Amino acid sequence: MNFIYLKYFYDAAMSKSISAAAKVNFVSQSAVSQGILKLERILKKSLITHRRNAFKLTREGEIVFDACKRIFQSITELTENLALEENQMRGRFVFACSHSIALSILPKPLSVLKKQAPLVKPSFRLANTSAIMNLVRQGTIEFGIVLDNVVLSGFDKVRLGNGEF
Repeated sequence: MNFIYLKYFYDAAMSKSISAAAKVNFVSQSAVSQGILKLERILKKSLITHRRNAFKLTREGEIVFDACKRIFQSITELTENLALEENQMRGRFVFACSHSIALSILPKPLSVLKKQAPLVKPSFRLANTSAIMNLVRQGTIEFGIVLDNVVLSGFDKVRLGNGEF
């Protein structure tokens, strides 16, 4: 499969326009159209409806476009990672906490994290303590932040602070 044809298709689908894809890739509209036609032949599927001035993806085109999003996101991440120093922290993690913890405790540490490790991408969910415990058990999140007013046996624990909340 030709990567250039995939890029032409992806850019056209993103902008819903052959001419916009041509501009982004510094080629003619004909080159983009020909590339998409060749990609359709390779895949043996129609990816767009072929009507003048009406760009629309077919069902198969939607599937290919979703895959392209992941492919080009991976390429972007690869490029960013290769440009980094080897010892720079990077990656994603998911955790959960209560709404009150998210409002009162998280803003400052997340701000510090963003400055010190800009390539670390935290994502969090809001939930009550029992839901957080279930999310940890299921492996949906890496960790949870809860108040110590529940029995946490069976979990690894780290005390983050003392005092009144």
